[in-house]
Amino acid sequence: MTLFDFQRLGGNAKGLPEQLVKGALRHLLQALDFLHTEANIAHCDLKASNIMLTVEDESVVEDFEQAEKADPSPRKIINDERSIYATRDFRPPRNHAWAIPCYWSHSVDIWNAGCLAWDLLEQKHLFDGQDEEGYTNRYHIAEMVAYLGTPPLEFQRRSIRSPLVFADDGHWKGNQPLPPITLEDFEEKLQGASKIAFLKFLRSMLAWVPDERKSARNLLKDPWLQA
Repeated sequence: MTLFDFQRLGGNAKGLPEQLVKGALRHLLQALDFLHTEANIAHCDLKASNIMLTVEDESVVEDFEQAEKADPSPRKIINDERSIYATRDFRPPRNHAWAIPCYWSHSVDIWNAGCLAWDLLEQKHLFDGQDEEGYTNRYHIAEMVAYLGTPPLEFQRRSIRSPLVFADDGHWKGNQPLPPITLEDFEEKLQGASKIAFLKFLRSMLAWVPDERKSARNLLKDPWLQA
């Protein structure tokens, strides 16, 4: 049984136990640390359906396994627990429509990992952008502001669209009112010190400014994840 199956026992998706979530996140962050520091690659598409998978027919990987045994990939053995494998040349993605380089930072994976951590633990999405009229971009941003606070003014100025929802002084001005709830109120599963530690862990991944998000390696040392 996969975590995806376990989360849906009884027919309805539900949050996983805290310790299971921690275990899944440790494995995820270890993988991201390798991608970011050794391979210099950003995954860019982290979500539950992409990581909670199983292989029902193991024969699909047998050819790869036999090829590796016969002709192993170049690698450097660091110690008994760690090896570094050769990787393909990585070229940052480009926006071909505008012929302007568009580089994805590793921090995009950290943001997605934060949202994924919430999805695994809770029975609801953190940001779903759904109001009484359905999905809207404005309500999606309003949720982010309500839970994470107003983004720094310098960060707002990076986008020409910021004036649509933020005033010159940086305050919210969108015609969509902010949801009257905080991140602390929205999180209902944990209690006491565990809740405080989890939300601190979450905020360290969901910083507005990408460079202010913790690295995967630093997140592995987080007190909530270690407890």
